[in-house]
Amino acid sequence: TWKLVLEYYKEMSPDRMVSALYKAIEKDLHGIVAVLIERGADVNALNEMQYTPLLVACEMGKTESAKVLIEKGASLNRKSSNSNSALHLAVQAGAASIAKMLLNKGMDANIVGQGNQTPLHAAAFHNKAALVDILIDRGAKIDAVTKDLLTPLHIASSKGHTEVAQKLLQHKANVNLKDKRSKAALHLAAETGNPTMVELLLHSNADPSVTDKEKKTPLHFASIDGNLNIVTILLAKQSKLGAKDMDVGLRLLLHLPAPSASTTTLLKLI
Repeated sequence: TWKLVLEYYKEMSPDRMVSALYKAIEKDLHGIVAVLIERGADVNALNEMQYTPLLVACEMGKTESAKVLIEKGASLNRKSSNSNSALHLAVQAGAASIAKMLLNKGMDANIVGQGNQTPLHAAAFHNKAALVDILIDRGAKIDAVTKDLLTPLHIASSKGHTEVAQKLLQHKANVNLKDKRSKAALHLAAETGNPTMVELLLHSNADPSVTDKEKKTPLHFASIDGNLNIVTILLAKQSKLGAKDMDVGLRLLLHLPAPSASTTTLLKLI
């Protein structure tokens, strides 16, 4: 069978060989991937999306094909049309084995992609908790910032990816760093209405009185959005309220449909 396969590929034109290479990667037929490259298929040939075979293998999480491509000399430096590296794509796919192979081959754990996002930012955005430890163990900067000054913790907090945030905090991520709008992770968690994330950040010494460029605290956002649960959590943490915080909190509580025990408790806290 293999002799027939070898003879078939021997007669193919270079363009057809490259096309066959991409199809073999999509199906993770790593044996055929190896044969095609040995028969002359360009290991770094670009497809119509300007991806190399390795970028495709990483994005699709095709571990065995990626291994063959790396062994056959695929370039680790090529990026996709939107500036994602092979490592970014492997992380997005949750392909831990591929990520390890790339790092073992010397890829920089802090390589930047679109908007200066690192692979650790990608892990936070795509909720790939297993990749967090791998990247940090290989030197990923835990508080790396994008062009908007977002850290991986900012991203995990805004997306509600609690497990990722927990791992970042275990690795001593700075919980009170601010982004371009002077928002801390706690602002983003309150703004997106995630009480579990709010509690996690507060437990990790997030400052409940932190203010953004508009002088708004996390309580502002929880109150404006009518999120009584988060308001309760923040007030229970004895947030240092300014006059504006007090007004917003009171307006929320006084406009609730009907008085309740929780409302009375909150008013007492304020």
